[in-house]
Amino acid sequence: MFPLRLEHMDGVDMKDKRVCFFEIEENLQKYLDRSNLKPSDYQLYRKEECGNSGQMPLEKKRRSTTRKQTKSQSSEPSSS
Repeated sequence: MFPLRLEHMDGVDMKDKRVCFFEIEENLQKYLDRSNLKPSDYQLYRKEECGNSGQMPLEKKRRSTTRKQTKSQSSEPSSS
């Protein structure tokens, strides 16, 4: 029924995740224009007609993250 799914961060300090569903692209475009969202600010998923399953195939984009090592982790000698 709603083939378009939009996810973006919203609220104070962009801490809340908002998920919106749209039936047609015109309504999606109106929402994007009204919310002043840039393509880098949201993720858009399209539901493909995939038989009777009715589930939306989602391919999430992974964000690049960096892990910082603490001093105790980096200074421990290996026990080989």
